[in-house]
Order: sequence, then C-alpha cells, then structure tokens
Amino acid sequence: MNRKTLGRIFILVLLAGAMPGVGIAGAQTAPEGEDAALVMLMEGDLWLWREMPPTFEQLTTTGHNAQLALAPDGKQVAYTSVAEVGRAALESPGGVGDSPLPVDIWVLDIESKQASTVARQPADASYMAEGVADNFITRSAPSWSPDGAYLVWMEFSFAAGDYQLVTYAVASGETQVIVPALPAQAGVPGIRDPLWGLGGIAVRLTVPNAAGDGAEEAILVYDASGALKAEARLSAGDDGTVVDCFWVSDGAKDYVGVAYSSGSWVLVDPETGDARPLTGTPEQYSLPFPEASGKMAFAPTLGQEAGLRFAWLFTSASGDQTWELPFTGGPQQVALSTTGQTVAYIGDEGIYIWRDGQTGKIAGTEPAGGDPTTGVVWGVTGWRVASTAVVVEPGAGPEVEAPTTQAATPLAPTVPDDFECPGAPSPRLTVGGQGRVTPGTPNRMRAEPGGRYVRDIPAGGTFDVLDGPVCEGGFVWWRVNYRGTEGWTAEGQGEQYWLEPAP
Repeated sequence: MNRKTLGRIFILVLLAGAMPGVGIAGAQTAPEGEDAALVMLMEGDLWLWREMPPTFEQLTTTGHNAQLALAPDGKQVAYTSVAEVGRAALESPGGVGDSPLPVDIWVLDIESKQASTVARQPADASYMAEGVADNFITRSAPSWSPDGAYLVWMEFSFAAGDYQLVTYAVASGETQVIVPALPAQAGVPGIRDPLWGLGGIAVRLTVPNAAGDGAEEAILVYDASGALKAEARLSAGDDGTVVDCFWVSDGAKDYVGVAYSSGSWVLVDPETGDARPLTGTPEQYSLPFPEASGKMAFAPTLGQEAGLRFAWLFTSASGDQTWELPFTGGPQQVALSTTGQTVAYIGDEGIYIWRDGQTGKIAGTEPAGGDPTTGVVWGVTGWRVASTAVVVEPGAGPEVEAPTTQAATPLAPTVPDDFECPGAPSPRLTVGGQGRVTPGTPNRMRAEPGGRYVRDIPAGGTFDVLDGPVCEGGFVWWRVNYRGTEGWTAEGQGEQYWLEPAP
C-alpha cells in the first residue's frame, strides 16, 4: 500500500508478538517527556510520527529533500532540497548522472509545520539547459550553532568558482560568507558537511599532503567570523578510513571526534589542532535528560563483501543492561528520543522503534518505490566520552569514611631486558598476574595490537594478563582476559598509565 493513501492513520505493527512494558503499541504510556515528534525523511519528503498522541503525517511534497538537521531546542528542522531549476533535469529522460545538483536550504517549524527557504538559487539560475551555461549553487547539509541562532553550510557557486563557508542568522535572515575560499582539495573536489559545536565550526577536507604526492584528511576549525582557529592533518595508517566526525565532550572540553573504520577514534583539539587517540568510548546521549538517558555507541566494520557496517550498542541509564541493536546502518540512519530511552532506526522494510529490547515497525514507512528512506531525527543529543568513575570533590557531598585496604606487594614485571617501546611508559604488568584499568575512562580491548575493536574494559575493571608485552604504534600492548573475553589492550602513552598491576 502506498503510504500517501494512509493519510493521518497511525498503525504500529509489532514484531515477534506483544511488547509488554513498552509504550510503543499505545497500550502503555511512553516515558515521561517522550512527547517530541520523530521527523523522518522518506522518498525525498519529510514525515512526522508521534507516539502520544498517535500521529503520522506528511510534511512536504516536493519529493527531493535530504539531510535533516535538528535545532538545539528540538523545535525546528533544517534540510536541503533540490531547487526547482534542478528538478526538471532530474525527472527528464536520462536524468543528470553524477552531476552536482542545485540545492536550496529550508527550515521547518515542527509545531506549525510551516517551512521557509533560507538559501535559494540565483535569480538567473540555469542547470543543464541546452545552449545555456550552468549557473547554480550546490550546498552541503546545514548545521546549527549551539545556541540555535545560526546555521552554517558549505556551498559551491559555479559562477564564483570557490568552495565557501556560509552562515545564516535565524532572527534577521541575514546570510554571510565567512570563508570566501576554503583550502584547495585533493582529487575531485566536493561538498563536505560542516559541524558547529562549542569549540567552533569544524570542516573535514581531503587535501594534498605536504610532499605533494598524495592526499590526506584534514580537520579545520573556524570561529563564527570565519577566522581559522586550528588545523589538524590526519595521517593515514592502520586506522583505516574516516567514517564520520562529531563534536565530543571529554571532561570539561569539547573536541572534534574522528571515527575510523577500524573502530579507533582521534580527538582534535579545536584550539591547537593537536590530535590524540581517544582511549575511552564515545557515547551518544540525550542533552535534555543526561542522567536519565540511555547511551548509544557504535563500532564500524569494513568487509570486502558487506562493505561498511556498524554494530550499535544501547546501555541503560543505570548501566546495568546493554543490548545490541538490530541495526547496522550509519549514524544518520538512527536517532535517540528526547528522553534517551527509545531509539528509531531505518531498516530494510521501514522505520522501526526500539525500547527495552523490544522492536516495533511504524506501518506506512515501507519503501514504496523511488528513493529509500534516508534519515531520521528525534531528540536533541550530544556525544561524550563514557566514564564509569565518579569523582566527588571535597565538600561536594556528605562525608564518607574511606574503606581501608591492605597494601599488596606487586609482582615484578616479566619484561625482556632488551624490550623497548619509544613513546610508551615502561611496562609494569606481569604475565600470569592481574591488571586493572586506572580511574577515569575505560580502556579499549582489540583483537590484536592496534587492530579491530572488541570491547571496553571499564575504569577499575580487573583482568588476567595472558601475554605480552608487544610494542605496536607507540603503545605497549598486553593480551588479557576480561570476564571471558580475550584481546589486547594498551598500557599507556607518554608518562601516563592507563593500566596498573592489581593487588
């Protein structure tokens, strides 16, 4: 059945029987605060679904929209739309192939369901018209400023010939080119999506390397006026290809988090451009409900046949339960709800709602020909480095008598006399003994030194040391067994230890 015949009828088809204790089917109420609308991009149009009161309706009708961006207050959605000058070419016999498209940017108010254009084409725009030179602007996905007062995007004007960074002031409607010419790109230039966070506006580009004989990824961070704050060159190595970038909070500071296909992450300092490996686990959570929110984390895998896929884990707010989500798509195809207790994701047969290990499908979201479902946004979320350790400052709470512990004499490390690992601290662990993750962030376990991500060992987690040490990538690695899972984990970096002998 074509979804356009459904009108505003809301039906939720349950999978695998009933879903006790879950407010998805309408028999139970949703978690308190779970009243925000899920906005879905299906076959080029925006649709709205709300669990309570039951709502399912179409918001746009052009059929050529893409790339949703939810405002920080959750009340507006910005998105791209193929301009009218480009739609005729798209729908003509033969189409347009891989040619860039004329792209406008719109903003939709979720409550009123009214949309307005914030970036249009030139008055004399032309696109693939016989005998007429092309004159159009293509644009990236928009990104909101942290306060919701501005939008930013990258655009390329075929008249100007430069890749530019442009901002739009929501209150005044003023558009300003803040970076008239972004650095030259290597290979075939293209549009990249900027990310606006507390640390600035981050742009990832593929640029020529210093030797001039290849290309490398670069992260550039600009302030709101367009001044360059920092630049980081991401050297190629065993980490694989860059999967995505996010603003990630690590303690009191925000960094540009770069995720690789190997499962490793790098944090780029927006003030200095320094890049360092991330040793914890980045998790996505609800910004309005940070304490009550569940947490989502992903691990990408790159296979020769399946291509790039993602393994997603959802951990309850209390941390006592973790589920593997029945979803292997990318970050743009999954959304966390307002409270952080429910997940929406795009599956092969439509859009699904997941809560507490139970899954239901929103009827009417089945692909009905044309472009497949391509995006979902729901709650306002952020990324942070997970930490299982809670540090209480003196005077911040009631006095608690510290437990007494009996000091133990650690075993001497069994390390060959000629063992060296430049850039890593001296090994302290012992094969046959036990180790422990130092307070702070979890430590990653990998299938081999520097290899595929397996799982995290939480701060304070104790493990058996099976083999090692091995020097790889400037880290000392030990093969360990943590709660039945075996893998390799790094001991530290520089003068900082991430592991210590367990008493």
